[in-house]
Amino acid sequence: MKKKHTYPANLFLDLINVESNDERLADYLISHLRYLESVIVRARYQEYRTYRSIADELDSNSTSVSIRCHRALKYMKAPLHPGVPLIYEIVAQDLLERKQTAMIRITENTPFYLISDISEIADRALPRNGVETLGQIADLSEEDILSLHGVGPKTAKEIIRFQSTISTWLLKGEYLLDTRRYALYKESLTNSN
Repeated sequence: MKKKHTYPANLFLDLINVESNDERLADYLISHLRYLESVIVRARYQEYRTYRSIADELDSNSTSVSIRCHRALKYMKAPLHPGVPLIYEIVAQDLLERKQTAMIRITENTPFYLISDISEIADRALPRNGVETLGQIADLSEEDILSLHGVGPKTAKEIIRFQSTISTWLLKGEYLLDTRRYALYKESLTNSN
C-alpha cells in the first residue's frame, strides 16, 4: 500500500470516501472487529503493509488476508445498516452537514443498489433481469432467484440473505447513502436527463 495518506485518513477514505483524522473514532471502529481482522486492518492502515507481508507474518496467503481485510471494512461501514451504535450516527451527521452524503426515504420502489452491499455479480445480474427495486426483490421466490440469468447458487444465497433484510429497511424508513454509490447515483440521474 502506497503511503499517500496517513492513518487514520487512509482508513476513512477506504471506508466512506472522506478524509478524516479522527484517530479515536478509527480506533473505536477497529476495536469492534474480530481479533484477527483487527490485526490485519491495523497492519494494513497503521503500518502501511502489503497483504503479502501481513500474510507471511500470519502464516497465511495474501488472498485470504485481502478477503478478511475487505470483510472487516464492510463490517466497519455499519452506518450503512440499521441498528447502528451512536458513534456511527455522529459520523453520519458530520457527512450530512458537509453535504457529502444524503438521507433517502426507503419504500418498496427504492432501487436496491442504493442500500445493498451485495456482490458485483448480483449488482449486475438483477437489473439485467428487470429487478431493480426492493419490492421486486422481496417478491421473488427462491425458484425465481435461481432461474435469473447470470445468477449461480452462491449469488442466489446472497440475494436470499439480502431479501430477508428488506422488511427491516422498509420499517426503518430512511437510509444514509453510501457516498460512493450516492455519487454514481447522482451521475446516473444527470446522464439520464
